[in-house]
Amino acid sequence: MASFSIEFSFRIVGALIAAVGGGFLGYYLADVFHDDPLVYIVIFSLLGILVGLIITPIITVRPLQAVRRSLTAMSPGRLAAIVVGLFFGLIMAALLALPLALLPSPFGQITPIVMAIVLSYLSVTVMVARQG
Repeated sequence: MASFSIEFSFRIVGALIAAVGGGFLGYYLADVFHDDPLVYIVIFSLLGILVGLIITPIITVRPLQAVRRSLTAMSPGRLAAIVVGLFFGLIMAALLALPLALLPSPFGQITPIVMAIVLSYLSVTVMVARQG
């Protein structure tokens, strides 16, 4: 029995997901153009399979492999500083999330997420700078 690589497995899963998305897109376009939905669904599903087979490893496996290579090349002290900085930044963001969520409509939904990203980045930067 042949073993499948992780990249091939992700290609198959991505092709299936893109085929379903293409099918929905084809159904929507058939409804817009008042045409036979079966033709659109088949064509866009096949296009989705093709796009999924090509694009999926580029957006899933290869970036993770690059992150893995950079983490293995990183010193343990620097990695620990990054983890501690991320932990402190997310703790600060969690403490500020409730008051920021009470802001008026668009700001109450956006600012907690933005603050989590900003505080995480800043605390990682500070911890790495202190470590070196």
